Amino acid sequence: MTRRKRPMIVLLALIVLLPACAPAAATPVASPLSTIPATATPPQRTADGLTILRQTAFADAGGTTHVVGEVHNGTTASYSAVQVSCAFHDRAGTTLGTAEGSALIDILLPNESAFFRASLPASPAGITAYSVAASGVETTDIPYTDLAFFRDHGVLDENAMALLGEVLNAGQAAAHQVRIAAALLDGEGQILNVGWTTARRDVLLPNEVSPFSLLIGNITGRPAQYELMSYGQRAPQDVVDRRAQVTLENSTPSRTPAGEHNLVGEAWNRDDANAAFVKAVASFYDADDRLIAVEWGYVWADLLAPGARSPFALNLSLPHTEIDHWNVWVDGQVTDQPIEGDLRVENVESLVDERTIATVSGIVRNAGSVPMRAIEVAVTVYDAQDRVLSIGWTGLDEDLSSNETAPFTIEVETGREASRFALYVQGSAQAS
Repeated sequence: MTRRKRPMIVLLALIVLLPACAPAAATPVASPLSTIPATATPPQRTADGLTILRQTAFADAGGTTHVVGEVHNGTTASYSAVQVSCAFHDRAGTTLGTAEGSALIDILLPNESAFFRASLPASPAGITAYSVAASGVETTDIPYTDLAFFRDHGVLDENAMALLGEVLNAGQAAAHQVRIAAALLDGEGQILNVGWTTARRDVLLPNEVSPFSLLIGNITGRPAQYELMSYGQRAPQDVVDRRAQVTLENSTPSRTPAGEHNLVGEAWNRDDANAAFVKAVASFYDADDRLIAVEWGYVWADLLAPGARSPFALNLSLPHTEIDHWNVWVDGQVTDQPIEGDLRVENVESLVDERTIATVSGIVRNAGSVPMRAIEVAVTVYDAQDRVLSIGWTGLDEDLSSNETAPFTIEVETGREASRFALYVQGSAQAS
């Protein structure tokens, strides 16, 4: 299992991501239950041979009591479906409530540990102690662990910590369902809270990279360090074969007429089959090559025919001035789902005003025999070197029967270097 322990580098991250947003010392909305000790001193060994290591209990502002910690497998067997059970007691030993939680990884290998969380909503008054036990199911399944972290760091905002990073497939096989689990620790190594997320890319071939982002809230103290662990599954060949050959054409920061900052670009289906679920995943770096943001989103088109392109836009939470460079990956899946209908754009006109706002208008015609609904039109604006400057799209209010038309208008902010544009249209066939 890939595991990494890192000190928190909070001040630099605050300067980059959250200028003047967070106080020097945050006041957590979650409070540690310092008067509630575990009824048995850790480590606690269960019937399966799983051991509860570090553990912490705290109550959040909503009245939920959480127990977070680490479960260790000290046996020679692997365990799946590792569950953690907590019982909460009053001073007389009466059980006031119970909570179940899962380890944040699917398979716990021999001599490995995993973080866990168990939560009791609407916790009753009078809890003074709790007990913890773990169980699992022996398995011969083997997780994919040839994964490596880099460029990871934490950003503190009041009582929440955002963890950003990238994970590398350092092995010789394709990986999928890559999960990242994290624990925030105080200066003495006690766990403050835990969380998990998935790699933003679905399948990683050897030497491929995926960014990830994880927000952990309800921090009961000030984090001094964090620990990361990652695992996945070896991707079956049919999963690898379904990965479409989709490439990134180009990408550039842009701004909408409403003032939003975006990274815009185009994905191109280089496969000989239709592509579905095509998404763009981006890592953004400052001038020191420090990862400062992770964004992802699906491209505009629901389906991409062979040779077809689709624009995409990723909303940026950072001003352009903080971004020095970026990486973008586009992925999709091969599908036998056909593209419905025969929609066409006609009578197209364009105008760029003194504010460099481009207005593109025309009509959409249903040239097919199938009535169409949920019709959208998108535009990509290029410069003379065919670099994407901006994109935009709009939806039609009307459904279109065969040979019917409807007007559309799209406004996009562009630049004086705008040279040409391309239009795209899609819709869904009405159910008969």
